[in-house]
Amino acid sequence: MNSKLAKLVLTAGIGLALVLSFSCSSDVNSGGSGDGGKCGDIDTLVDTRDNKPYKFVKIGSQTWMAENLNYRGIEPDTLGRCYDYNEDNCDIYGRLYDWETAVALPGCNDEACASQITANHQGICPDGWHIPSDAEWGVLVQFVNPGCSFTEDNCRKAGQLLKSVNGWKSGGKGEDKYCFSALPGGSGGSDNFAGIGSSGDWWSSTEDINSIFGDVPYYLEMVYAYPGVGRASFSKGFFYSVRCLQNY
Repeated sequence: MNSKLAKLVLTAGIGLALVLSFSCSSDVNSGGSGDGGKCGDIDTLVDTRDNKPYKFVKIGSQTWMAENLNYRGIEPDTLGRCYDYNEDNCDIYGRLYDWETAVALPGCNDEACASQITANHQGICPDGWHIPSDAEWGVLVQFVNPGCSFTEDNCRKAGQLLKSVNGWKSGGKGEDKYCFSALPGGSGGSDNFAGIGSSGDWWSSTEDINSIFGDVPYYLEMVYAYPGVGRASFSKGFFYSVRCLQNY
């Protein structure tokens, strides 16, 4: 998918100025198989920081949360945002976070921080889980769409297989074959939001050192009108969704 075109779709309405510790209810390693049709059987974990439950699923060699993270931090220091500042949206789509919040490195929205990113970088995820790297996102999409590559821009089935059956704008419904249940939580800028119901973006912990925008992070993207997935890099100040990946 053409990244420039994808970005125009994903940021429609944002404006030119913006151009932009867990405790499991069962053994983490016994998560659902993600074999399609059995999503109701996948296991649940509980975030002991706020007692929110999350489904998780094993896909290939990886174990993923099957929902977007919805951790708001401890009052009064609230982390992330709900789309349109509406808590009901957080209940459905999870919270949106800027990059320095996602990777838990204050100040990193304004400077290169690759030297501070570690393997299994925990970030805002709880103990035992981490913000996926760009390479780890690649492992996921290559498992569900064998032979695809971000660099070749040919991951044209992965989105359809990873998207939730419900929750997408008409025409964007997925098969959810692997019980990943990707939902279109949209994205946010400094004061605006766009794309809920029609697009989803998920941070990686990897900075793109060759971007024309400077040292900006990679993220995975899906849009309702396209069955594949895209990978792009953009401003750390944007607010995107987070999926946590279990440590190896």
